[in-house]
Amino acid sequence: MMKYENQVMHIFEGIARVLKKKEIHLTLEHCRIRERYKVKITWIDKTKQQSRI
Repeated sequence: MMKYENQVMHIFEGIARVLKKKEIHLTLEHCRIRERYKVKITWIDKTKQQSRI
């Protein structure tokens, strides 16, 4: 169980680093973002991508 918690934390920290470059400060306790800041998010559904063989 701890292995998965560590993986989740590693992913979270990576996301927080990327967001920090855009001046979005994300921690486990809070998320601080400028009031008028706009973020574009693109979701990629890997279950719908065709596999390459």
